[in-house]
Amino acid sequence: DAEETACEDADLALAVIAPDAGSSYSWTPTDFITAGANAPNATANLPAGLATFTVTETDANGCQGTDEIEIDILSAPIVSAEDLMVCVGTPATLSIDQVAGITYTWLNESGAEVGTGTTVTTGNISSNTTFTVVGANEAACEGFDQVSVEVIDGAMPTVLTVDTTVCPGTLLTLPVTKTDDVVFEWSDTTGLSCTDCSLPMLVVEDMRIITLTERPLDINTGC
Repeated sequence: DAEETACEDADLALAVIAPDAGSSYSWTPTDFITAGANAPNATANLPAGLATFTVTETDANGCQGTDEIEIDILSAPIVSAEDLMVCVGTPATLSIDQVAGITYTWLNESGAEVGTGTTVTTGNISSNTTFTVVGANEAACEGFDQVSVEVIDGAMPTVLTVDTTVCPGTLLTLPVTKTDDVVFEWSDTTGLSCTDCSLPMLVVEDMRIITLTERPLDINTGC
């Protein structure tokens, strides 16, 4: 008899030590045997819980002997991360909520590691892709989840602004040439008649530098 531990949903090797070349072998029960049920070396894949396998040896004379192995199948961590969208040519921030006792590793589609921990920033992404997050517990059992990253091509409409010189006290409409479907965000909004429109007015008293940020109206990613 022997007792072992293994992780759920992972291939488990069952092996007879020093098998006799003149004997045949069989493993029971066969429910979770995935290969080698009638060989000295078998492979099993089991859910969490206690499991017992019996191996029977039959020699050339038909005589039989048996042995058992009891296996404590440990639970794998549950790993769940959210899909996300990014702007074309920008990095993705991959994240997952920390669960006590679990360490996280992130892999790209090629299986290469891109980082560890609950938050990882990738390189710039130009097309849709998928990352895998692997969570491992203290028993080295692993759970997996895939994160799909959708790339949004948020090419900006043309927005042209020009520097302007006016006398103090002048009522100025900030000059912008724009296309449709643009959301405007002005910096240094003190005195502006509006902060999210295309043509705000301002009474100019001294030199001001005002920055305009724009993004497509129908995209929530901020591209």
